[in-house]
Amino acid sequence: MLFWNVDGQSIVRDAPKGAMNYVVGGQGTKSEGSWAPEEPFGMWESAGTIVEPRSLFLQQLADRLGPDAVDAITVPAQRTGRIRGALRAWAGEGRLADHL
Repeated sequence: MLFWNVDGQSIVRDAPKGAMNYVVGGQGTKSEGSWAPEEPFGMWESAGTIVEPRSLFLQQLADRLGPDAVDAITVPAQRTGRIRGALRAWAGEGRLADHL
């Protein structure tokens, strides 16, 4: 599993048997889970830092289908910054655009 630019209080990234979890970028405290305590803790690069590209998914989409594909599924705020605060304020009620 790969976590890219995560933002959380606690990030549990235990590796399951025979696999490895990765965290690239992001902010949060590394926490040991109970999934497989005998397994490695997983790999973490750029802890405490937001890395570029901001969204791995949107970069892969742009590489595959071009920037118009990204524009078709996002709003400008998603392409230029972080919208977690707006998502929390929206909480699924009404229009997300009213909170951006």
